[in-house]
Amino acid sequence: MNWFSDGGIIIMTLITLCLLMSVSAFAWRNYDRVQLFGRLSVALGLISFIIKALTAIKSLSIAPDISVQLVLAGLRSSLTPVLYGLIVYIIDLLLLLFKKK
Repeated sequence: MNWFSDGGIIIMTLITLCLLMSVSAFAWRNYDRVQLFGRLSVALGLISFIIKALTAIKSLSIAPDISVQLVLAGLRSSLTPVLYGLIVYIIDLLLLLFKKK
């Protein structure tokens, strides 16, 4: 089970870039950018979840005899970017907690 590919390579890469950019902004003491990239990571995760949920709803409406295991596997893969975005946001909040004035 690979969480990075389950969440979608493109969206997980974008969230990882948000993490790298926020760490870079913290190193340059640009604390507004740290908050910006943290919020962007959560927004990207939520957008990915909405797109995947809408796709799943469309698929369920076409073929209503889909197994519960398949639906739950899709739910797990659609929630992975949201969780990863929230983890990045928490890391950004911890960085801001330790900033020097």
